[in-house]
Amino acid sequence: YLDCFIAMAERAKECDTPWDVLQQRLYKDGVVEGPWVDCAGAPNFISENIQYRVKPRTIMINGIEVPEPLRVKPEMTQLCYVATMVNVIDTPFSLNWVNSARDNFLLSNGRLHLTEEAARAHYEADCAGSREVK
Repeated sequence: YLDCFIAMAERAKECDTPWDVLQQRLYKDGVVEGPWVDCAGAPNFISENIQYRVKPRTIMINGIEVPEPLRVKPEMTQLCYVATMVNVIDTPFSLNWVNSARDNFLLSNGRLHLTEEAARAHYEADCAGSREVK
């Protein structure tokens, strides 16, 4: 949880609720039992039934908050999801990062995410803007 402690220490310089940079979820016997939710109070890092993470950064697209896409190159062969392509089974297109021209184009255009859920949310926010009636 070192990343959580660092994020909370930085946030503590600004406010009295440094845990607002964290999310938590229930976790028991190696099984996730709930979605990530924002921490409502000081975390209990000793508990074996709660996992913590630094809250993902977000951006706004067409008035919808979505996870921020990758801004730096991931590790070689890291699985990434593309926010612009949906394959025939209606899931975001995935690729393993190999530092190709295509990979770098997608990265520089803010289209890559590390999770399928983030790529889908980004894609759906993009589509929401094209459905607006003007």
